[in-house]
Amino acid sequence: MIFGVGIDLQELKQFQKVVDRREEAFLEKVFTERELKYSRQKNFIQSLAGRWAVKEAFLKAMGTGIQNVRSLKEIEIINLHNGKPYINLTGELKSKCNLLNIKVDASISHSKDYATGMVVLSVDKSSPCYKS
Repeated sequence: MIFGVGIDLQELKQFQKVVDRREEAFLEKVFTERELKYSRQKNFIQSLAGRWAVKEAFLKAMGTGIQNVRSLKEIEIINLHNGKPYINLTGELKSKCNLLNIKVDASISHSKDYATGMVVLSVDKSSPCYKS
C-alpha cells in the first residue's frame, strides 16, 4: 500500500546561487561527506541539486516539513552498484520508518536546467499504518 509520494524540482541556476552564497556552511549542514565526495566526481551542482530534491521529496512523502527534521544529513542519498539512488536513513527518521515498516524508493533525474527527485513510500500488512 502506498503510504506517501513526494516530488521536488530544483532549478540548477537557483541552486547554484544558494551554494555560492552559503557554500561551506550550507554544504556541511545539508550533505554527508559521502554525498559530497560522490557529487565532486560528477557534475557537482547537478548532482547535489538532485540529492537535495530527493531529500525534499522524502519529507513531502512523509508528510513532515523540513523544520521538523533535526538534520538533513539523516537523509543520505547514495547510489547502489547499479546506479539506482538509495536513501540511507539515520537517527529519528530511520527509527520512525523502521517502527512503521516503511519501504522507501527514490528516483533522481537531471536535465540541462533542472534536477528532480521523486520518492514513494510503501507499507505492507505488517505495518501499523496498513489499511485494507
